[in-house]
Amino acid sequence: YKIYENDTNFTDENTVPAHSICVVAEDGDSIEIAEAIYKHKTPGCGTYGDTSETIKDNEFGTSIKINFCRPKYVDISVKVRIKALSGYTNSTADNIKNMLVEYISNFEIGNDLNTSALWGIIFSAVPNLYAPSFSILSVTAGICGTGESTEDINIGYNQVVRLSAENVSVIQE
Repeated sequence: YKIYENDTNFTDENTVPAHSICVVAEDGDSIEIAEAIYKHKTPGCGTYGDTSETIKDNEFGTSIKINFCRPKYVDISVKVRIKALSGYTNSTADNIKNMLVEYISNFEIGNDLNTSALWGIIFSAVPNLYAPSFSILSVTAGICGTGESTEDINIGYNQVVRLSAENVSVIQE
């Protein structure tokens, strides 16, 4: 989960209204999330989001509408161009794919993807840096269907990047 607070008198850059919070919660039961938000927010603070649940205030018995967001997933694709060196095998390409997928799976809500950081993840697939089995020629990434580039991928406050092995191409040149 990630929480955004707007304590100003104006709507912020994430469209969170003045004096409100926006909770982006991944997984979990919607009613339990709404109850946790209500229990921890301050009185008079509004809630914002595209998901709503109505809960009961146990002290006064009133119904209270709590808003929050579920993250929107942004599927990405990655292209890695390599030059195979001595010791390179097809399992090396699979290892590169798996390491990239694992790295992206740990991204948090709202984290942008720095494409150049992928080079380090790919290099970690080399068992011996003194005798590498491949060299990286280029790394590009993009939102699926839009093409890949070396540009970073900027993500919205309520989004999470996602990568599957099928969306990783390791191209041997």
